[in-house]
Amino acid sequence: MAAKISIVDIAKLAGVSKTTVSLVLNNKYTMNRISSDTVKRVQDIVREIGFVPNEHARSFRLKRTNSIGLVVGDLSNLFFSRIEDEIERIARNNGYSVLIASTGESEERQKEVISFLTSKNVDGLIIASASSGLTEEDILGCTVPAVFFDRRVISAKKGNVYCNNETAVQELISKWIKSGMKKIAYIGGTVSLSTQQERLSGYRKALGTAGINYDEKLVIEGDFTSESAYDGVKHLDDSDVKYDALFAASLIQLQGVIKYFSEKGRLNLNVKLGTFDDHPLLDFFKWPVDSVEQPCAEIAAAAFDLLLKKINGDKVSADTIIPCNVKERAY
Repeated sequence: MAAKISIVDIAKLAGVSKTTVSLVLNNKYTMNRISSDTVKRVQDIVREIGFVPNEHARSFRLKRTNSIGLVVGDLSNLFFSRIEDEIERIARNNGYSVLIASTGESEERQKEVISFLTSKNVDGLIIASASSGLTEEDILGCTVPAVFFDRRVISAKKGNVYCNNETAVQELISKWIKSGMKKIAYIGGTVSLSTQQERLSGYRKALGTAGINYDEKLVIEGDFTSESAYDGVKHLDDSDVKYDALFAASLIQLQGVIKYFSEKGRLNLNVKLGTFDDHPLLDFFKWPVDSVEQPCAEIAAAAFDLLLKKINGDKVSADTIIPCNVKERAY
């Protein structure tokens, strides 16, 4: 039966035009302001009769594959795995499949995975770049629609998604200073990434606003790994640097910090801990950890929405800045 049913037949059954059915089937109902009742009516009829559109013919006609590529740094990073889950869910609900690739934070690997994804004729890309020192042209090497998120990219076209890294870190560090903490250590990430630059800038601004001199001995710059953070805290101790609070620039770095303190038998309340990113387990940790929570669902939704607009040729004139949430955990 499904093979004999056409869009015209569905339109008659739903009491709408052929164009309306086509828009619903192609997931363009939101931008064309088709009512939710109409969308549901069409979708219910499609499911009831088992209609299956000819995807090959439709892709050839539209020159689309209804697939997108997602490029992230490392899926062992909880932030990226959450983004991946959200984007896959949103894409599936909108009739898209997602091809996922990890760069391992390598520029060379990034070139390889983007080349692979574009060879599969994806309709667009959502990318967390392995470097903030590259231009959009350097990264893409082609004209495929793309949305960058998390890490800023030089001369990128508008329509990307970032968090307010600087102001969020400044807010948290300022709260610490107001509570009496003056010696605050900072364990930073990869210096070539805009996220690290912005988070460190927020730390410095909080100190400056409070009239506290920036002390480079309290700042460790490494990369976004637990091993780097472990070595960073060890360096502070080996250098006999004193601090009453410590901020790790990412959740995975916090793991390295906690591992070091645990091995040294220093899991106590003498040093206040904070991190960028959040995890539900921190609510149950005996050593209270303040955090900056990135709203992954909002980031993913904004990135997918912007990419769809670019794929459809709609004009996008501004980036989207998503505010983070500062979470304080009491002693």
